[in-house]
Amino acid sequence: MIRTLPAAEILSHKHTRCLQGLSIIIIMALHYVMQTDGYPRFLNLPASIGVAIFMFVSGFGLNESYKSKGIYGFWTKKFKRIIIPFWIFTLLVIPFRAEFTPEWLFNNIFFVKCDFWFITFLLRWYAAFWMANRFLCRHKTTALALFGVANVFLPQLESEQAFSFFAGYMASRHIGSIRQWNARKILAVGLSSLAVGMTFLLLKEIHCVRAFIGTLPYNIILLLIKMPLGIFVITLPYFFPEATKSRILSVTGLATYELFMVHTPFMAHIDNNAAVIPLYMAFSCLLAYFLYKLDKFIAKPGNGITSAATVIYAGVGYMVICKYTMRVTDMFGYIIMSYLFAVLSLIHIMYKYKDSAVMRSPKTLYAIIPAMTVMMIAVQYHFDPMQIQVDRWSAIHNVIAALLGGEYPYMAETHLGGFASPFPVWMVLHIPFYFLNNVGLSVIAATVVFILSVRYAYGTTAAIVSAALLTASVSLWYETAVRSDMMTNFMLLCAFILYICRRQTDFTNHAIILSVCCGLWLSTRLSTAFPLFICLLPGYLRTDKKIMITVPLTVIITFIITFLPLALWDFDALTGAEYNPFVLQTRQGTPPDSVIALTAALLLALKWKGNHVRMLVFTAVMMVLLPATAFTHSMLAHGTWTEIFNSMYDITYFNASLPFAIAGIAAVSSLRASSR
Repeated sequence: MIRTLPAAEILSHKHTRCLQGLSIIIIMALHYVMQTDGYPRFLNLPASIGVAIFMFVSGFGLNESYKSKGIYGFWTKKFKRIIIPFWIFTLLVIPFRAEFTPEWLFNNIFFVKCDFWFITFLLRWYAAFWMANRFLCRHKTTALALFGVANVFLPQLESEQAFSFFAGYMASRHIGSIRQWNARKILAVGLSSLAVGMTFLLLKEIHCVRAFIGTLPYNIILLLIKMPLGIFVITLPYFFPEATKSRILSVTGLATYELFMVHTPFMAHIDNNAAVIPLYMAFSCLLAYFLYKLDKFIAKPGNGITSAATVIYAGVGYMVICKYTMRVTDMFGYIIMSYLFAVLSLIHIMYKYKDSAVMRSPKTLYAIIPAMTVMMIAVQYHFDPMQIQVDRWSAIHNVIAALLGGEYPYMAETHLGGFASPFPVWMVLHIPFYFLNNVGLSVIAATVVFILSVRYAYGTTAAIVSAALLTASVSLWYETAVRSDMMTNFMLLCAFILYICRRQTDFTNHAIILSVCCGLWLSTRLSTAFPLFICLLPGYLRTDKKIMITVPLTVIITFIITFLPLALWDFDALTGAEYNPFVLQTRQGTPPDSVIALTAALLLALKWKGNHVRMLVFTAVMMVLLPATAFTHSMLAHGTWTEIFNSMYDITYFNASLPFAIAGIAAVSSLRASSR
């Protein structure tokens, strides 16, 4: 007697996951095989059947979810589970494209003319399902059937799958009856579907029929092949129940959507070499697994803020590696993906073991800090600063040298012949490091201060997480090697913000001293205004009118006082020179960019509502938005969309977001650990 699947498990979660795993394995394997010369044409058929199975399961699963949870939160879930992962992946593959245009990005981000036809097709069915249940509840089956008919008139790939989703929906509608079928009836359905599919398959191969390729009648024949054969395959696990216990099918079934996205860009890399297909399948599975874990984390309620911080942290590192590895090797893609695997694995491990004794021990922290310090010093002194093609260090060193030598500091040039722009307070802070003959040491000092500030604000576990994330950050090591001061500035600013948040200091209780501090911070770098604004605006709005007037006046007066000695020394050189420090610090943007930035800062400042973790992540978002807005405007003006990773754009401006993103991730890990 044949052992069959229990009736209650027909189209169960285990059954449908097995089907999804089977469908994506078929699709992925055959897509890769199709990139080789002379592959048998009949292999097109199993791939299309795999798509039909996936669409059937999607329609079935969506209606099952609707029956238990209703339509509430439908698009929120789809946005997190489908759209955000697709956007992330779209951005990831930009560096691998031979050409990049804003039209391509727009078409993919908004699904106008998407490279992934299947995702657009699936989203259209989701939209039809939502509209039918939202507005046509009494006639939703008719509405969905008519939508299926409309799909028949689309191009071939969509037309041949016109009713696969609808078939799954109908199976869900009648699942009670289906689960009462006996083996004979299921066998009859399967064999009948096989007969229909094979009949139209043979019809399709007739020479006179093939003359209609690309026409509506031919597409209808394809539809009557793919969906019936898909239904036949769907019935097979009933007679082979061991398939539903397959670990491979179960795991791949979880990440079907991610696998479909991930494997597609790699198809071109097969390049008629069948031997590399297993390698690319394994690589696609590994990448899809990490993307699935990220998608699942994003979709989980309450993880939105942490997800944003994680994406910013990994994304900034991704861009920096893209820029510099693609200059030295054609294999940069593998380096980038390996880095992303490592970073996401690190974050996953730290969250998983955040309650362990090691993650809570101060000994761990005080072992990491000296080790980081030694490594950073070794990296920094390994490179000859005069041979480095980045002049941020000499923009500070040469200015201080001129100042102490009695020359006007802003007349000094960098070692590359550029102009210097450090503001007065930033000069003063670097004088101790100047006397050590290495202003780049400030990044090491700032790293230690930042880690200790995280410990002060959120505890040892958070400090260990922040130290680990800094160690894994390619941006930090880049800035250490070239002796840049960008991350230095914002690590110190983030440490200051963590301190005042921990002390519950704002304009309601320390208006004057905090205003003076803000003026001093502005005298390090003008862009520090945005983190300070986001952090301090809510408290400022709670003050009385007198304080509201006093605060901005004190900030402005403090800022002016820091420049007063230099203004009295040579006012024309300070303000009138073509490349004076104010020009150099504001030349990246335009007035429209400033309006966008100020509007975004205002909205973010009003949205964090006392949640300091949210404030940190919102600040990281703001520090990404600043260069992104300026660069996008420049690309629109000059048509330089393919130059983002060239020297025309300094993507290290994005590094300013990292301290806030890291602090946000670290804070969440500590808060969750303490809540257990």
